[in-house]
Amino acid sequence: GYKCAAFSFRGHGKSKGNVNGAKLEDYVRDLEVVLSRYENKPILVGHSMGGAVAAKYMESHDDVPGVVFMNYGKGGSAMTVLRYAWRHPGPFFKSHLKLRTFEAIATPALAKEVLFSPSLPDEQLLKFFALLGDESYRMMLDEALGLVSVNFSTLHGKRAKYLVLAAEHDSTMHADEARALGA
Repeated sequence: GYKCAAFSFRGHGKSKGNVNGAKLEDYVRDLEVVLSRYENKPILVGHSMGGAVAAKYMESHDDVPGVVFMNYGKGGSAMTVLRYAWRHPGPFFKSHLKLRTFEAIATPALAKEVLFSPSLPDEQLLKFFALLGDESYRMMLDEALGLVSVNFSTLHGKRAKYLVLAAEHDSTMHADEARALGA
């Protein structure tokens, strides 16, 4: 078997810190601290924002053997944010007025559409919904405005291999966006 480890970025889970003021560079530093504890660097698995963090880490480090990106592509979250704003203008603007990303998924129905499979049973949805919280508004806004950039072309010259995963009916990252990352 393989050893697996997960950690929480600042302001997530039981980690200390402020989630709303956090920038991509802050999360990369969090990852650097965690990885400094490993003699043999692990394969990174980054979902959504975690994919951005892994990719940004990879721009300046060549010490991990591989990365799996799930729901994160070359365009970052810009297209995701635009698609969401088009479908749900009310919650979109409310999240910006309150400077809280959670407002965009503040009901189980919204969360199900954005984050989960349509076939997820309501009992499980409510269990998972209770665990949701805010994400860094600063990072989401920076990504949506194109102020955060990850240079994926630098990954092609790295020692690490990478894999991009996306679901056919994913509401946040379309399959063509995932395919474009490998190009």
